Amino acid sequence: EYGPETHLNGLQAVGFGWLQYDSVYNCCQRDVAVIASLFRRVGANVSRKVAFYTEESGEPVDAEGKRLIDLDHMTDEDLSYLRQEMAPIFEKAYNNLSKKEITAICIAVAKVAYRAVHSGVIFFEEDLKATVLPLEATQPYINIAGSQGHLIDVEANKVVMNTFLYPEE
Repeated sequence: EYGPETHLNGLQAVGFGWLQYDSVYNCCQRDVAVIASLFRRVGANVSRKVAFYTEESGEPVDAEGKRLIDLDHMTDEDLSYLRQEMAPIFEKAYNNLSKKEITAICIAVAKVAYRAVHSGVIFFEEDLKATVLPLEATQPYINIAGSQGHLIDVEANKVVMNTFLYPEE
């Protein structure tokens, strides 16, 4: 079975994203689709179990039996619960993240999910901004010394990469 509604397990999703049968650019676009799907899945799972709120919004009157988590004052118990709920993401991927880094990611995802719900945003591929490097990957291949490829502008790619990695500088 195949198509936009096909469910992939973690290994299949990574494989789909890394297929390079057509171009590096399309490979990166498939990666964006996989990441958007992951955010939708995790967001839907957490939103069924947790009601987030902030000092500004106030505690929900009816949480419908969901766990209440104040994003402005998360307890160690809240953080532990979020890590547990998001654990499948980290368990199905090889990583060298520390517990502190995983906690930071969980907090960031919770805050993004909260803001998304309160602004009516659902993550789709078109919502995620992606820059494919090298920049030339979006252009058709050219013949270079008898092989198909791209002439890379190293300096232009460095500028884009530094701007992405260090936006405040």
